[in-house]
Amino acid sequence: MQYSLIHPSRNRPEQAEATIKLWLGNAKDRSQIEYILSVDKDDKSLKQYKAIAERNGVQLYVALNKSAIEAINRATKK
Repeated sequence: MQYSLIHPSRNRPEQAEATIKLWLGNAKDRSQIEYILSVDKDDKSLKQYKAIAERNGVQLYVALNKSAIEAINRATKK
């Protein structure tokens, strides 16, 4: 079974990375988890988010969102 985790974040890259590590660290089989980090295109921490995604092996989805709900919905379509 495959699980998708969609994590919207804005201006809190350190907290996002801690959350990623928590979820993936507790997974019995990490290969069954698709982790998508959804970040706004105009986020001042975008470079940090890119590094976090690469370092932790998660997908990064970047778009211009109006809310966390919109960030989740757009990432879901990905």
